[in-house]
Amino acid sequence: DWRRQLLYPNPEAAFPHFPPPPSERLIGIWTLAGAVRFIAVYNAWKRETGVVDFTDMLEQVLRRQLSPEPEVLFLDEAQDCSPLQWRLIDLWSRRVMRFYLSGDDDQCLFEWSGSSPELLLNYPATSERVLSQSYRVPHKVHSVAQAIISRNKVRKEKDYKPRAAEGVISYTPSLSSLKLSDLPGSIFILTRNRYQLEPIAEALMFQGVPFRNLRGPDPINTGKLAGAQALLQLSRGQPVTAAQMAGAIEYIPSAPYLKRGFKRVVRALAEKSPESELLVSDIHDNTNPIFWETLARGASMDMLQADRKEKALLTSILASGNAEPRVTIGTVHSVKGMEASWVILLPDMARRTYDEFMKNPEPERRVWYVGATRAREGVIVLAPQTGLSFRIPKAGG
Repeated sequence: DWRRQLLYPNPEAAFPHFPPPPSERLIGIWTLAGAVRFIAVYNAWKRETGVVDFTDMLEQVLRRQLSPEPEVLFLDEAQDCSPLQWRLIDLWSRRVMRFYLSGDDDQCLFEWSGSSPELLLNYPATSERVLSQSYRVPHKVHSVAQAIISRNKVRKEKDYKPRAAEGVISYTPSLSSLKLSDLPGSIFILTRNRYQLEPIAEALMFQGVPFRNLRGPDPINTGKLAGAQALLQLSRGQPVTAAQMAGAIEYIPSAPYLKRGFKRVVRALAEKSPESELLVSDIHDNTNPIFWETLARGASMDMLQADRKEKALLTSILASGNAEPRVTIGTVHSVKGMEASWVILLPDMARRTYDEFMKNPEPERRVWYVGATRAREGVIVLAPQTGLSFRIPKAGG
């Protein structure tokens, strides 16, 4: 996919330029012959299954010269287009009356998939307008973001003003030293690499902090929360829907709590009539006494198949009555185009990322620039946990 997005004619031309895969298991066995075999197997699988991937679609459109023939064309996030995608844009813009192109070379984050800031910077335009006012970024965050990105040479200088608020830039030893409840509004906790999210997720679960995970298991969306809610309603003598009960029993072991065949009956009812209500009396004869004993002593979480961290989080959510989290965790790449009141940055990097940063720092500066500029109120920088980290400059210097 990378080869075709960059318009290399064949694997032989592309292989010397392809970055080595990060997996330790491939070191020493990643060869041109192996890549060619992989491509052959992949293409054979696509033919057998009759599927095409996104790059196939682009290539077919270009090969057949297909165009919707618009009168006006808008291209947003242009800095993330690959050479292949730019060819498609050239095709579609040939006969348009107006072509509006929007992008920011400082936010080019997808060079690994073929994009580059030069493709945007060198694109010919008859007129140009720089948006001169940010309606998100406050003064101190703007100062830090500019200090990060201004060191890049491959970029267009942009004079844009922050919004009137002063904002906050602060530095703290660790996530555990922060009291997230003191931060009003939405919160992003961002890392550079995906593997760094796991300990953050664990810490938040132990603390009972509801959160969304953009790059990993999302405890709110596993269905266990709906199951826990259904059990809480039953313990209060309240009815539950068939859909709720079907969700709950997926995480309750039949032995010793449920009678034989109950799961099958509930699933069938939920499929046929998901909103039909089940009263305590409807469920009573299909459950064992220990089911109700557990509910009566307020220990419904004991029935759920979940680890301690998940149970701590679910208990906290049910106690607060609010399942919609203010906290979102993810990589910087996962929140591009999004914003939050507060952004918490973990500046550590994987060894491979750090080595690439040492060879060519400009792409990494763009990553951290994007991370900082997601904030409406302030940025909080966690102290690096290793020596492999990006230095977030102080505000004003």
